[in-house]
Amino acid sequence: MTMEVSHCSEIDDVVRHDSESLAWEKQPVPSIAELAALQQVRQQPLNIITVSQNGSCKGMAICSVEHAERVHGIRNLKVMRMFGYDLFDYSAIHAKNDAALKSLLNELGAEAKRAGADLILLSNLVNPATHPDMLIKESCSTHLFDADHSDTGFDWLLKKKSLRRHWNKMRRELDYRCEHFRGNDPGFFRELEALAPLHISRWAHDGVESAFIDPLRIQEYAAAPENKLITVIKDGDTIVATHFGIIFDDVLLWHTPVVNVDYFNYSPLEALLFETAELCKSEEIRVLDFGLGDEAYKNRFSNESRPLTEIFVPISWKGRLCALLKGMVSWQRKSRCV
Repeated sequence: MTMEVSHCSEIDDVVRHDSESLAWEKQPVPSIAELAALQQVRQQPLNIITVSQNGSCKGMAICSVEHAERVHGIRNLKVMRMFGYDLFDYSAIHAKNDAALKSLLNELGAEAKRAGADLILLSNLVNPATHPDMLIKESCSTHLFDADHSDTGFDWLLKKKSLRRHWNKMRRELDYRCEHFRGNDPGFFRELEALAPLHISRWAHDGVESAFIDPLRIQEYAAAPENKLITVIKDGDTIVATHFGIIFDDVLLWHTPVVNVDYFNYSPLEALLFETAELCKSEEIRVLDFGLGDEAYKNRFSNESRPLTEIFVPISWKGRLCALLKGMVSWQRKSRCV
C-alpha cells in the first residue's frame, strides 16, 4: 500500500501527535519535547518528513540543512543532518516497518536535493537503516555498563579498586561533598552555569576550544530539563568535578563530564564515575551509557557496547569528493566513530 509523505519545518501539534505512535522513548535519543525546545533556542528551520498509511503515522525523520566549514577535508558544504546531532550523542530514524523506512530514506534524498545540499550525513544512528541506493555507510559502537549483564549489578563498578581508591583519597584529603541536581531542582541551572567556565578551562588546557564558548550552549543544555541531571563534587566551595547527564527511561547517558585541572592528581573523573554508579544503583537505573568518544576508561569500565549506523549520501560533486576521501579515511581507521 502506498505511503503518504508530508513535510513541515517546525515541531507543531501535528508532529507531536504523530510521534506518539512511534515509541520514541524506547531508545536513548532526544524526545520530541527536547527537539522542540532546542528548536526554540536555535530558531532554526527544520526538514521534518513524516510518512503515513491510512492516516496512521508510520515513520518520521527530523533533520536540518546547515553549513559545514569542513567535512573530510572539503570546505564550505551544505549538509543535511539529524537535528540535534551536535548536542545529543545519538539520533534515530523512526520507522515502524521496512516500507516506512524506505519511503523516509527516499524522501530524505529528494528533500536534500531540493534544499541544495551537497550531501546527507546522518551520524550515530541507534537503529539500523539500509537502502539499496545509500551504499556509503559504516558502523561503529560505543561503550556502556548494563547492570543486568553483571552478576553483582553496579557493585561491579563500585568495587573497582581504582575508583574506590581515588574516591577515598578525595574524601580523606579534601573538604569533600557530592550533590545531585535534577533538571527541575532549584540549584540545577546554577550548577549548569558553573559547568560552562570549568569546561572552557579544562579544554583550553589541551588547546581545544570548548563548545561553551558559544553563549547559546547553556540554553541548549537547559532546554527541556525534565530528564537532565548534574552531579557535582566540591572541595569546600570549589568544584572538583561535575557531570551533566541525560536520563532516558532506565538509561543514564554519560554526556558531559568535566574536571578541574587543578585537581588532576586526585583523578577526579574516577571519583565522579564512582558517585554516578552509586546514584544509578540507588535510583534503579539499569544502564550507564558512556556515549561518544574513545577514551580508554570507557572500555575499561564497560561490559557491553551499542552498535551505531551512519548514512552518508553524496549529492553534488563536492559530496562525491567527500565520499572518496571518506572511503580513504575509513580504510585507514575502520574503528573510529564519526
